[in-house]
Amino acid sequence: MTLNLPHLQQVLDWLEAPHPYHTLDMSMHHCGTTCCISGYVAVDLAGHEDHRDLDYDLIAAEYLGLPPPRTYGFQPLFYPDIGCKWSDITPAMAAQATRNVMAGNPPGWAEIMA
Repeated sequence: MTLNLPHLQQVLDWLEAPHPYHTLDMSMHHCGTTCCISGYVAVDLAGHEDHRDLDYDLIAAEYLGLPPPRTYGFQPLFYPDIGCKWSDITPAMAAQATRNVMAGNPPGWAEIMA
């Protein structure tokens, strides 16, 4: 699958825009998060209805040109495996992970959070 750089740029622009609620706190929104990359892509960019039964990760991966999440469990950009609370991740950190993916690299969450 080929990365869709214009779509990834949309994510980067969203992460770098000022938002009063912009954190990865999983408790602040009906879907469980306020800064969910896959949810934002599936609903706001790909135009799907906001329903809990949608496979946001698959929709978002296809839209961004990322490998399907089922290929190896979870899509690393959407699910940081870093051993900390996701609410500690700032939009700037998520933007760096997105830049890393845009460059053809893994998100690099551990390095970003170090």
